[in-house]
Amino acid sequence: LAFETDKKSHNNLNATFRIKKDSIIWISVSAPIVDEVVRAVITPDSLKMYNRLEKQLFLRKMSDAEELLNIPFDFKTLQDMLIGNPIYLTDSVYQVVKTPSIISFTCDHARFVSLFNVFADDYGLQQSKVMDKDSTNGIRRSCELTYGDYAKVAGRKFPTTRRIYVEEKNVTKVALDFTRYDFDVPLSFPFSMPASYKRM
Repeated sequence: LAFETDKKSHNNLNATFRIKKDSIIWISVSAPIVDEVVRAVITPDSLKMYNRLEKQLFLRKMSDAEELLNIPFDFKTLQDMLIGNPIYLTDSVYQVVKTPSIISFTCDHARFVSLFNVFADDYGLQQSKVMDKDSTNGIRRSCELTYGDYAKVAGRKFPTTRRIYVEEKNVTKVALDFTRYDFDVPLSFPFSMPASYKRM
């Protein structure tokens, strides 16, 4: 995992994701030498997260999490992004362009316009871009996602690399390279709220 914004960057991070479909996303992020630095539990309704380095605890409704993470998402969107499913895919498909290798098309959503590129042979997702339809502050956000290095696991095709580029007032870049991925295995989701941490 690598993460970069206009103000800071972090490389060589290790992240573990555990997902119970449509219910819980558990995330643990570790850094070299200092071990775990962030742990989060996300449900369709809430985000709980602590930062060990800063001794901070974040408790948010999912409806308010966008402001904290600077990424326009809800639980389903984050789940789809981690699994490798298209985000903001709707039935309103238009501007379809076909080439021998890639099919491109656009989708309409209540808040966003989504552009997709899929591989023509198996419809695997290659790239998508989500943009605000309108903006109240004059700045249109966009989020570009690139998927690659597909592997077969448990009867599924899973993209083992992701590149995420979010642009608003600032730019956020995330690189995810999956080295291990299992499906349909028992999981636990441990999370305790340290009493001494400052609640943010």
